[in-house]
Amino acid sequence: MTSQSISTRPPRTGEAIRILDEAERQILTLPTGKLRVVDVAAALEMSHANVYRFFKNRDDLLDGLVDRWLKDGEARALAAIEMHNASGDQLKHVLLSLHVQTRAKIASAPGVIDIYLRALNKRTQAVEHHRTFLIGICADILSRGIRDGEFAIETDQIIPALALIESATRKFTHPLLISEGLPEDTPTEAERVLGVFIEAVRSAPQLFSAPERPTK
Repeated sequence: MTSQSISTRPPRTGEAIRILDEAERQILTLPTGKLRVVDVAAALEMSHANVYRFFKNRDDLLDGLVDRWLKDGEARALAAIEMHNASGDQLKHVLLSLHVQTRAKIASAPGVIDIYLRALNKRTQAVEHHRTFLIGICADILSRGIRDGEFAIETDQIIPALALIESATRKFTHPLLISEGLPEDTPTEAERVLGVFIEAVRSAPQLFSAPERPTK
């Protein structure tokens, strides 16, 4: 696997992990969906000053949650690859597992979508690292599928194929669109969209070729 992790800061350890665990529990289970440092500290029976030893402020604690969720998504993507042999199945389950994970978090409490949207606006580097990581994984899978004879596209069609799947799955990857689609059965819809894409790279490579320019 050539894709690299998004790691943008040293991993949290010890007490910092306990604080993040409690912050995540409160975000995902409490009805308000809001996060207050004093509530996290009280639940852990520590002073809020102790929380500030590990996180500069509430925003830093939210950043820690964003990093954790992104890295968890990466781990799920890699696990999906290990669970399947066929490249098409790997590609489908990498993207489907990420959709299901993000959808479940957003559906859990009102404040979760605000954290995701905050990340898109203020944690742009971490989000872009994550996007690059996922594109790298998908590129690796497509390359392997071509090499193994499962996919009919050529190597020079990988980039347009990646652009198409990123566009086609935006509804299932963008937090705001996921939030708007909560009343729908988006996991089933995502599986169908991914199925169409995978069938195309297996049997309709012409869809990923640049259109010929008309001759004068």
